[in-house]
Amino acid sequence: LHMRTPWSRITFFPAIWATVWQGVAFASPLGHLQTWSPVLGIDAYDWMRPVFGTWGINWVVGAFAVVCAEAVGAWFIGPIDLEMEDADVSPLIDVPLDVIPQSRAASRGSWHTFFLGVSLLALATPSFVLPLHTLRPWDLTSSTPLVVGCILPQPLRRNQHMTTLERFITESAQYNAAKVLLWPEGAVRFENPTQRAEMLAEIQRRVVGPIIGVGFEEPIPRDDPDWQHARPSQRRNGLVLVGPDGVLAEYYKRHLVPIAESYSLAESHSPPTISEFEVSTPRGHSPTEWTPKQPHTRPVTLSASICLDFAAPSPFAPLSARPALILAPAHTWHPAVGRAVFAQARARAEELGSALLFCDGGDGAVSGVAGPGGAREPAQEGPGSWTRTIALPYPEEHRRTFYAWGGDFAVLGLVWAIL
Repeated sequence: LHMRTPWSRITFFPAIWATVWQGVAFASPLGHLQTWSPVLGIDAYDWMRPVFGTWGINWVVGAFAVVCAEAVGAWFIGPIDLEMEDADVSPLIDVPLDVIPQSRAASRGSWHTFFLGVSLLALATPSFVLPLHTLRPWDLTSSTPLVVGCILPQPLRRNQHMTTLERFITESAQYNAAKVLLWPEGAVRFENPTQRAEMLAEIQRRVVGPIIGVGFEEPIPRDDPDWQHARPSQRRNGLVLVGPDGVLAEYYKRHLVPIAESYSLAESHSPPTISEFEVSTPRGHSPTEWTPKQPHTRPVTLSASICLDFAAPSPFAPLSARPALILAPAHTWHPAVGRAVFAQARARAEELGSALLFCDGGDGAVSGVAGPGGAREPAQEGPGSWTRTIALPYPEEHRRTFYAWGGDFAVLGLVWAIL
């Protein structure tokens, strides 16, 4: 492949690197978990996620590889003539090195490499120069404080006898001061529509106040036209949002773990949606201080995905607006896997510019909150329910980030336009 300019030569590999790994993420059932795309240790370039997504991170990695290779090559074997094919020197003749003319292209190539290296350092500058826009929950003029929590009941003692539903309801009732409570993936099982309706009504009746994200598994209704692709014995994995007025929204898992889930469960083909609920005036503040308009409530939008969905590239591409909060129930089988999924969920939330509530019910798994300008590490490892007060921007920002708006094709064109 012949490149006419030194700049196109040194930027070709970053473009290939970003394109190949994004293609692998789309093709693999494990998504970004099976790629070299970094999600940790790149704090200086995390600001790029809302603009360029994973494409930008991968391009930076490829560009650093080129700069390092050029620097090591120049030090180890000396300057390389990038246009030796134009030199009037036969490679079969033994000519002293001092006789071979040095092409101007070699000098131009070194300057292009230097410029690429300086550009990479400049791309890291915003993380150190720009002020951190961390929202403060107590500043009601610019933020909406929201108490969110993850319900992870402790294991039953030897003489205790409680159903799974009873354990989660009892635990949730102790944290009903929160506005949003999330149960982990597959927390309860429904065996038929009647039992489902009864259990959701029981949750609504006994846990008054918060929006509860209930992770569940259930048989697939045979008359549902959206699930005709499923086999008769398969079930579906979902999340239902239960509020004071009943069911607010439902979401079903779209990416299943190969073998472990793909035989017993069926994947959903329905994209995530955005739901909205109202937050009333918090204690200690007047209604007019909260919002001057009747009925003195603030709207909060949320969306959801489940566990491995967050490893897929652009799982929220169908959304036409930016959700303020993303719910992320999970159930992983190892702490290392839980941390990897949490990192992917955090990356997807940063690409959207949204906050994240992650609740993992696996053994020794991690859970926590994340989001732009907020926490970045898991809040807890292992069982035990918890709540945190997070701050959402007010007024709520509905405009999508550049990456969420343009999608993968826009960044693909940008990556190759750099050549």
